[in-house]
Amino acid sequence: TEDDLPKEGEPTGLEDLKPRILFKYPEKKLPFEEVERFCFPNGMEVKSILKTKSMSALNSILYGTLARVEDAEMSFTFLLNTGEDIFYGVCVHHNEFLTSVPQFVSKERSATNKSVEETHFPKGRRKAFAANRCYCFLSRFPFFESHFNVIYGILAAERYTKVVCGDILSTPLVGPNRTTSERILDSYYTVKIPPAGESVQFNLPGELPCTCYLPPEKEEGLLCDWCIPILLKCMKLDDILILLSALLLEVQVIFTGSSAGVISGGVMAAIPLLKPLVWQGPLLPLLPRELQEFLYAPVPLITGIRSIPEDLRRDSNIDDYLIINLDTGSVRMPRVKPPLLPMQAKLRQQLLYYYNAINKEGGPLFPLKNRTKTTDKDKQSARRFIDILRLYKAGILHHIAGYKSGRDADKGKVAGGG
Repeated sequence: TEDDLPKEGEPTGLEDLKPRILFKYPEKKLPFEEVERFCFPNGMEVKSILKTKSMSALNSILYGTLARVEDAEMSFTFLLNTGEDIFYGVCVHHNEFLTSVPQFVSKERSATNKSVEETHFPKGRRKAFAANRCYCFLSRFPFFESHFNVIYGILAAERYTKVVCGDILSTPLVGPNRTTSERILDSYYTVKIPPAGESVQFNLPGELPCTCYLPPEKEEGLLCDWCIPILLKCMKLDDILILLSALLLEVQVIFTGSSAGVISGGVMAAIPLLKPLVWQGPLLPLLPRELQEFLYAPVPLITGIRSIPEDLRRDSNIDDYLIINLDTGSVRMPRVKPPLLPMQAKLRQQLLYYYNAINKEGGPLFPLKNRTKTTDKDKQSARRFIDILRLYKAGILHHIAGYKSGRDADKGKVAGGG
């Protein structure tokens, strides 16, 4: 009976549904197995949608605005390391019905006279199911803004088709025809990576024209432009210096928060923070639920999760971690507190101007979604922030090398009887 149906948003009985890849471009073997885990680090959440006279819930999913997919909750990044190459994942979640697929996935589906209502509520059913579908790019290059914009362009093309032609399932697309989304992928895949110091501007094909841009920065600069402003918008400057001290000592670090985009950006900020040094342990911007045993591994680890698992809260291992909540900016110290950095007061003073240029409030900026919206001024300030840290670390390393050389010379004198 209708009373037995779950209310909208209640458990559906599909909680154990596993994600699977529906479409790959180009059609070749991926460099990693089970990429799906990183596209859905918290698993899939299937929600029931009840049929109403107005069909408002259905129409909202089919034809609703795409503004929300650009929020940090729906757009995020991850990183995978083969041991030889690093691949950057760029993911956008979009709420869609399980009974439909994007037109480029099923373009050979024959035309049908079914209405939208019959498609999603067949045989008089009063309930349909919807879940986030992940649109993901895997790339050797962290052109995050460009990758996101191309995915947003694909989603806009899919929505345009629905609005103009009705539900995709009733759109005849047969033979060698290329859908707009496939033409976008063709166009983007053929764009040449610009040499260092040069940029490329290109237009995406389709009914909704869009211009994209590959900036001239190298990999390190691209990471800095994307990740450092996020970190500075989430944390106090003094806490960022604590984080740097912890990273230099290979303390295990967990970032938590409610937004996948903010968490992943915060974790990957560790890479430019440490340069020219390189983190030697696992760095997992979003730890999949199935891999949470990594939290108990006796190795240096930097990772991000929505919340600390209850098992770890009760485990003594939690005292080995520096835990940073990116929603509130709060920091939980490990058992052994990271020491102050050498000449920390002077370093802080040098960084303060560029920190304030990005975060005038000195703490987490709200709303959360604004923390991944980066301006050119933010990028410039982030680069100067990292430049100062790079010079600081170079000075420290030079001092250590000089001290070691002096010690070795003294040992030589003693051994030679001088």
